[in-house]
Amino acid sequence: VADIDECASGTATCSVNAACTNTVGGYSCACATGYTGDGETCTAVGELEACRVRVRVANGQALRFGMRIREIEVYSDDECSTPLP
Repeated sequence: VADIDECASGTATCSVNAACTNTVGGYSCACATGYTGDGETCTAVGELEACRVRVRVANGQALRFGMRIREIEVYSDDECSTPLP
């Protein structure tokens, strides 16, 4: 019986952020660099931490590289799902 390449045939269920490797009788998925998970579900490393950045800036003061803050959203919970009014 010939091996079916699930990766090439498109029947593998790997994440779009994962590499698919054909094996005899199956396949395996591995998250790409910068992602974590089981290969079928891959989440960007630090994705949930993005809202925890702290910035201290005086009014009108330029940030590094000449950037300025235009808008800030403040949340009342660690998951960044409940914005403060």
